[in-house]
Amino acid sequence: MVANNTYTARALVLKISASLSDCYPSVGKYWRVTVPTATYLNSLCAGSFGPPAISYYPYHGIYISVWIDDLAIPTLALHIPTGSVVQVNDRVMHVQGLSRTGPFEATLTLRATPGGFGNVGPYKIYGTRVDPYTSPDNFGPLKGGEDRGITLWYEYGANSPIPQDTTGGTLMLPSLTINGQHYEAESLTFTQKTSVGVAPINC
Repeated sequence: MVANNTYTARALVLKISASLSDCYPSVGKYWRVTVPTATYLNSLCAGSFGPPAISYYPYHGIYISVWIDDLAIPTLALHIPTGSVVQVNDRVMHVQGLSRTGPFEATLTLRATPGGFGNVGPYKIYGTRVDPYTSPDNFGPLKGGEDRGITLWYEYGANSPIPQDTTGGTLMLPSLTINGQHYEAESLTFTQKTSVGVAPINC
């Protein structure tokens, strides 16, 4: 009986190892921006793996996604449907946080990333292949539309990271004008969390 149990246990280990042969254990820290209405999306391999670090939520007729990437760079994306027009009124993102060395404040300059879309989240949200920016400075007016059924989105990343040992804080997003209506800057909290799982060797 003991021999049979040992054999069964070894077979199970081999089966699990084979199924994970193209993966590796993944344990790490990430930051999550808290929004009550958000869906939290995985941030690696087109949303198939990785920590649920992307906060994706509706906002006055458009969608916003915001995240802090593994380089500690806060990033904002605006998903604008056909018929809508958005203006980004501010070119900065204000951050207040707490690191292991104490509290800090930072004003980070935002930069548009035309043509810089990468393997961020789920393809059905981030899978556009066109460069949507048409305004001279890339901050507006931003015209809504679709590319192969996917809503056009505009990405803005901070010009510098927050401290890697930041445990939490607040992000002040830029104010927006959506379809002629002005909306004040939105303040969102974020916290550092731990992610445990498996990740593929190649996405």
